[in-house]
Amino acid sequence: MKAGYRKTLLACCITSALSPLALAQEAQPQDQAAQDAEVIEVRGIRRSLSEAQDIKRSAPGVVDAISAEDLGKFPDTNIAESLQRIPGIAIDRNGGEGQFVTVRGFGPSFNTVLVNGRRIVSETGGREFSFDLYPAELISGAEIYKTGVASLQEGGIGATVNLKTARPFSLADGTMLFSGKALYDDNSEETTPQLFGLYSTSFNDGATGFLISGSYQNRKSQEDFTNTNGWLPTDVENINFAEGVDANPGNVTTAFIPRETQTGRRLQERERMNVQAVFQHYLKDELLLTVDGFYNKFDVNSNATMLGSWYGTPAATSNVILNENGTVLEQDISSEVGILNRLEGRPTETRAIGFNLKWLATDELTTVFDFGYSDSEAKQGTGNGQAVMGFTDDPNDPTDDFHFDNYGNEAQVIYPEAIVNRLLDKDSYRSHVAQYGDQAGDGTGGNSVEASIYQFAIDNVYEPYDGGMLRNIKFGANYSKEDKTVDIVRPSFDVFCQYCFFGIDVPNELVLDFDTSGLLDGVSPDTFRDIYSFNLNDYIGWQTSAEGFAARDEYYGLESGTSQAFYEAQPGGFLGTRQPDSYEVSETIFAAYADMLFEGSLKDMEWKLNTGARLVYTKDEATGSQQNLVSLSQTTATQYNPGFDTSGNEFQSESNDYLKLLPNISFTINPTEDFVVRLAVSETMTRPELKDLAPRLSYLDLRPGSLNAVAGNVNLKPYTSINLDASFEYYWGEINYVSLALFQKEVQNFIVTDNEVVTISDVDIQQPLISADAAIDANAGTIDFNVQRPLNSETADVKGMELAAQYAFDSGVLEGLGFSANATFLDSNAEIASNSDVSTLFAIPGLGNSMNATMFYEKGPIEARISWSNRDEFLEYLINPKAGVEPVFTEEFSQVDFQLTYRINDDFSVFVEGTNITDEAIRKHGRYDEQFILYRNTGPRYALGFRGQF
Repeated sequence: MKAGYRKTLLACCITSALSPLALAQEAQPQDQAAQDAEVIEVRGIRRSLSEAQDIKRSAPGVVDAISAEDLGKFPDTNIAESLQRIPGIAIDRNGGEGQFVTVRGFGPSFNTVLVNGRRIVSETGGREFSFDLYPAELISGAEIYKTGVASLQEGGIGATVNLKTARPFSLADGTMLFSGKALYDDNSEETTPQLFGLYSTSFNDGATGFLISGSYQNRKSQEDFTNTNGWLPTDVENINFAEGVDANPGNVTTAFIPRETQTGRRLQERERMNVQAVFQHYLKDELLLTVDGFYNKFDVNSNATMLGSWYGTPAATSNVILNENGTVLEQDISSEVGILNRLEGRPTETRAIGFNLKWLATDELTTVFDFGYSDSEAKQGTGNGQAVMGFTDDPNDPTDDFHFDNYGNEAQVIYPEAIVNRLLDKDSYRSHVAQYGDQAGDGTGGNSVEASIYQFAIDNVYEPYDGGMLRNIKFGANYSKEDKTVDIVRPSFDVFCQYCFFGIDVPNELVLDFDTSGLLDGVSPDTFRDIYSFNLNDYIGWQTSAEGFAARDEYYGLESGTSQAFYEAQPGGFLGTRQPDSYEVSETIFAAYADMLFEGSLKDMEWKLNTGARLVYTKDEATGSQQNLVSLSQTTATQYNPGFDTSGNEFQSESNDYLKLLPNISFTINPTEDFVVRLAVSETMTRPELKDLAPRLSYLDLRPGSLNAVAGNVNLKPYTSINLDASFEYYWGEINYVSLALFQKEVQNFIVTDNEVVTISDVDIQQPLISADAAIDANAGTIDFNVQRPLNSETADVKGMELAAQYAFDSGVLEGLGFSANATFLDSNAEIASNSDVSTLFAIPGLGNSMNATMFYEKGPIEARISWSNRDEFLEYLINPKAGVEPVFTEEFSQVDFQLTYRINDDFSVFVEGTNITDEAIRKHGRYDEQFILYRNTGPRYALGFRGQF
């Protein structure tokens, strides 16, 4: 390797790849700029790929990177969508946009995400980072560290992802950028604006710099779906089989019956506003202060209307036919049918501020003091809730029964003519449940989250002039404290069910027409689609009106005013109050590290050795409560009515702490100037999910055959992983390379969900119960619940291979054309596949192969790119949060996106973008392929816009 390039390697290592000191992106004052500062002038696809390749090539460990193509122009419209182009990364989507990342098969909670070297608080109830909160225009680059590095914050067994934003001293003075585009959603046929602007300047003879940027995005989308929400394992002795056919060809003892069917449309509006500011000032030539902060407001308002039938109990079914696996192929149902309206808000505000002081203490020692604070809140109110209106069929008239058909790709329910006529008649609709918040307890809505993180770090780099092979020593310490409060807010069951069981007539004016044109064309073709709708707020308004209370009094034969007096005595009414299954977690972390980098040559082969260790102390204090179930009744075949004693729900706190030493060593050698070999061994850790730490027990949706509860465990140990990495990379030209990375992770203390049958006693079980349930002993007042409790148990082994290649033509008729492609293949002893044994309880969600390919063209004023991404089928949930103990698989999914840009001149360009242009849909199934769970279509999106940069 040439000496000049080795110097670049070292500079990149210190200033870009491994050190938290580089994350502030500082530069020198203007009088030194000519010799010391590097101004960011990122232009175009090739320059972006070249910069990312330099970071990958020069890092001691296995690192991948993405660089912005232009200032404020990240490769994709969503940060997560760009990250999925990196080998080993796959994403989870929400509303058609990337939200969470999975790295090397490890889901979002197993990855640490930093912004300029600092953790940013998450608005979720867990540790996962929501990438859709942040506009891609704010990000100038991203680095993905796949091997452990002592100087980086711990927590990512999958990877550590560092997102970088621009600084005024890394931009030319007076830089101004503005862009705008019109986004068209093909499903909703709505066009909405997206705007971004940035201004950066320096003054005071170049000693002071200031940058401010703002972003506004709005999107109106439409999502069409049909689902069963899961399959319930049921003893075949309780099944009413069809006669005259072989209804149980597999002679199974456990049958799987669908929980319900729902078909509908979700209309969603997303509005995101972000303001960011950065101030930099040289207090002295050797002392640089950087202050940065941002404010982000993200509102997601979803309104879903669906037609549903709920029949997850054998008592409601007849003429059942199973396949060889015990899955229901068809059955008749005597049950409920109704319109469900669901509001699913996601109102989020996030704030962050950071202070960074870089001190060139001596010619050999640089010290950085860094303080960061961020907080987030997602307060729910009337923007979350659900309600149902409808009717029941006549249980004594089999001609009214619905027919469930599971022979196609998506299951469907077929209603007889009498039911269809009632569905089309507004006079048929009767009241049922209504609420704000999350009655089901499955986390689908209603949770209010408040969270904050304080963090302080001291980082040092010692670079001896006369150190021989020793190039630098990094050492430092950091402290952080994270507090997270998750309030489960919902009304009491008595309020939720005040008007339930389809008895009281609903005023016709509440039943609204609903446009279902094009709803799931070609999917479940026999499912009824002419759906009415209603407004949840108006529906609850009627239930709390004098008219509604009078109708309830009359229906139940109560004295006038009884219903209103009862409702007014309920704390919180339909908004409800904080529930006992709420929880708080406070986590304090102390860490210290030391890291050394050696460089040298062996027979003209350049080599680097990086070794270090990180010592981490963690203390968790968790607060929770146990719901006290005191009564159970039943007035409809598909739902139990629980009663809880709230008088003794006092929250209790428990704590746990642990100390971990995380060593790492990596060795890089260049057999030739262009060939790089890397070997690394490291130990990394991921802390348990916050919700799993809370000492609480809460009951999920209580239905016949599905009596489930969840419990926490504050004594959980962290996941720890021994990681082996080997990477072989060959580079030529500016952006051309091929690489092969092999890795193995042995994850100890893997947290599994233990399903334990726990008997709850002293329950007043009111007779008669409609459904026969072996778990309930009415005479003894006991109920057997399947309690899902997290435990440290297994050791998970994950092996994988990442293949990547990138090439661009520099001459000839193909000049300007290039491509990049990668594929990741995973294998694990903690992998569960479709058709696995029913008793399997140990698996890692998210494991699955992935592939990406991009073809680009860049010549003259034209830039064009088309990208394809593919993710194989993977386990999403080991235990379905909506339906008991069965798994949920997300099937193979591919997506094609494109971008086309035309540069009018050096300052202005116009562009067009397309996302999911082949109109692919998400599909999920249960343990067996034929156990259809969900089909969801969000449609393609297109954008037309312009950019100006001065």
